[in-house]
Amino acid sequence: MYDSDPQSSLYLSGAPFATAKPQEISMRPDIIYKQKELIKEFHAMGAEVLMSAHAGVEFNTEQVLSLALEIQSRGADIVKIISSCVSKEQQLEILRGNLELKNTLAVPFLYTCSGKYNRFIRLNAPLFGSMLVFGHHEYSALSNTEKPFINDLKKFYEMNF
Repeated sequence: MYDSDPQSSLYLSGAPFATAKPQEISMRPDIIYKQKELIKEFHAMGAEVLMSAHAGVEFNTEQVLSLALEIQSRGADIVKIISSCVSKEQQLEILRGNLELKNTLAVPFLYTCSGKYNRFIRLNAPLFGSMLVFGHHEYSALSNTEKPFINDLKKFYEMNF
């Protein structure tokens, strides 16, 4: 089920997200079939499936919506997309994307980012429709320090809800 070169499958797909050349998403029919079958197996066991794409690129709203719909179409119960965010303009585009996903998807989602402006998005994405934000109780040598502390998240959301 692993596609060692998923980007080569994007060129002929015609999907709007394909022009951004994201990582971690394959449009190869055999890979898609295997993913759908595996998700069915998990569902048969009573599990829910979060399907994640750490894209490594910036998306516009149309592109992230098309990627989220593609992931949803594979049977995922939760869609998770992590894009790149290296500008304030992209911050606004990600928040717009969250609103569009909230209004369009039939399943819960998480749409956030990595990069220079990730903390703003991580805090605010749930205010625009994302189902959750990841945080840390404390940092260790192996922690992703882009994720805020849980106590800070709690204070932020108490002020905003």
